[in-house]
Amino acid sequence: MKFPETYYCIQNFMGCSTDDILITPIRFADRIPIRKWRNEQTFHLRQQGLISEEHQDKYFKQVVFPLFQEEHPSQLLFSIYLNGSLVGYGGLVHFNWVDKYTELSFLTNTEILENDHNEYKRIFSVFISTMKNVVFEHLKL
Repeated sequence: MKFPETYYCIQNFMGCSTDDILITPIRFADRIPIRKWRNEQTFHLRQQGLISEEHQDKYFKQVVFPLFQEEHPSQLLFSIYLNGSLVGYGGLVHFNWVDKYTELSFLTNTEILENDHNEYKRIFSVFISTMKNVVFEHLKL
């Protein structure tokens, strides 16, 4: 399954990049490492229990894929790449379109989280800056 390259509600946002970090709307292929990281880091998440491959596939096909076409989606998810390799994902979740606010979600490769705090901070900083742009410039929240 190939997801669209951008969300309907932010059609002009194709992604954001620095010299080595790329943030783009989430890709279907990224579901596999994301599942692994989520299962390794359940203590940081609202997640109850481990996610199976079947459940992850179903979630991406039935929940995430339709978000790309919605005018007011419940969440916008993004993949984060460092030098071409997926290192994390995150997004804008729990939207309140009436009062115009959302929550920020962020998760990185477990190895980066546990072993490279400077890289974690740098990736998170670029991600926050990108999401700030999406929220204020593209979504006008």
